[in-house]
Amino acid sequence: MGKTSMQDIADELNISKNAVSLALNGKPGISDALKDKILEKARELNYEGLNKIKLKKKNLLLIVDDRFDREDEFFLPLISSLLRHSAEQGYCMMLTTVSEEMQKKNTVPSVYYEMDAAGVVFLGQIEKNYLEYYVEEKIPCLMMLLHHYGVKADYVLSANVDGAFLVTKYLISCGHKKIGYFADVGVYSSFVERLWGYRYALLTSGLGEQRQNELLSTSGYGFIDLSAADSFADKILHMEDPPTAWVCGNDAAAFILINALKDRGIRVPDDVSVAGFDGMKKIYMRHPVLCSYDVKRDVLGKKAVELLIKRIHSGYTGESVIESVAGELVIGESVKRMD
Repeated sequence: MGKTSMQDIADELNISKNAVSLALNGKPGISDALKDKILEKARELNYEGLNKIKLKKKNLLLIVDDRFDREDEFFLPLISSLLRHSAEQGYCMMLTTVSEEMQKKNTVPSVYYEMDAAGVVFLGQIEKNYLEYYVEEKIPCLMMLLHHYGVKADYVLSANVDGAFLVTKYLISCGHKKIGYFADVGVYSSFVERLWGYRYALLTSGLGEQRQNELLSTSGYGFIDLSAADSFADKILHMEDPPTAWVCGNDAAAFILINALKDRGIRVPDDVSVAGFDGMKKIYMRHPVLCSYDVKRDVLGKKAVELLIKRIHSGYTGESVIESVAGELVIGESVKRMD
């Protein structure tokens, strides 16, 4: 008897060869029940390609933009978590980059085809149109930390609104009534969502909107550089009634603001209080220790791997799954009690 072919499996089950191909290649388009029948028949007939199929399904691809700093203190533990939890689930994850030009042209990295990846995780400054292309092609994919509203991909995000709400509420509990927000909102949705959390905390505490105390940059890079920080610090100096506390979009922005204020003779927390967001290790190495919201990066990585594997097994359904991972408030020493 010759080697078993896809057509042999199709004939045995009285279905089309295309349906067999979809099942054996892990593609969406057929029900889970039919897929299981096809795989069972393939095993029964000793289909030789089955082992290769199993191997292919164990490859995952992590795609980051080429401006991405893989040594970044926030992202490095997150990438390590993704790789570790992939391995624990029996998958091999490889990292590659995409340029701005590749994103504009919707170019899929060649390594995706070479490794025959079963699914993709995106991290960094991934453009909306690029993520949308993968969704339209029904490639199992998941976006981390950046939410492209309207694109029906799967997402794993930090609890941005809740976290900023919690940080702002803590400042209010310490007696602060005039509170500002300092961030770059030009790229990452997370900084806008944290702005929402800050505003909601003010509103629910009866302090009203304080738009005049929002110092927002839209650089397009996702971070505040030193020149922008100097400009904002000068604005704070010239405010008639400046905030007694600042919520910053992340810890990096908080440190930049603290240094810019220090250069102008304003001390933290004696003269003004500052809180960050992310909970990076270096907050414990500075004086004063920064008040922050500790983002659980290991949990983010674990959730992302689990959700992507679920999507690989279920196929594209037309609906997105969004998981938000809660963090924890770090009190630190950078907030002064006003009462």
